[in-house]
Amino acid sequence: YTYGFLTALKNGYVEVLTTFNGKTYKKGLFVYTTLDIGESEGNNTKDVADVIAVSPADPTIGRFYKGTLTTGDTDWFKFTLNQGSLVNVGFLSQSSTADTRMELYSTSDDLLASAVSMNGQPLIFPVGLPAGDYFLKLMSAGDVDQTGNYIITYKIVGSFPAKGVVP
Repeated sequence: YTYGFLTALKNGYVEVLTTFNGKTYKKGLFVYTTLDIGESEGNNTKDVADVIAVSPADPTIGRFYKGTLTTGDTDWFKFTLNQGSLVNVGFLSQSSTADTRMELYSTSDDLLASAVSMNGQPLIFPVGLPAGDYFLKLMSAGDVDQTGNYIITYKIVGSFPAKGVVP
């Protein structure tokens, strides 16, 4: 057995693979190293959500937005998919005490996914989504860290096949 550590050199997404008893297992992970872009702090409602732009280096990943949730704060982000895709939406925390709820909504306000990060644990929503706009809502779920930041982004990990008849 070989044990080691991965060291991120830039913001991105990596997949760790292993094979055990003839089966391959993989886990996707977001890695964050440096400031990419900061939240606007005016993004407290869906109507003024910060738009997560596509990374100039890789069109399958969003830019990494860094933000802060203070007492009573709610942060909204929007991203757009040009085609039906398998997507991992990621939340990373730089706090070891903050409890944060992350929710994913459609444009028609349908709640598509929801989870709570306790004590700064990372979250990943693996979802299949048709083309369109989507919204992420972040809010406190208990303990607030007034100075600990979070990072939010998404990664397209695959596309849906074209619609067709399956015999």
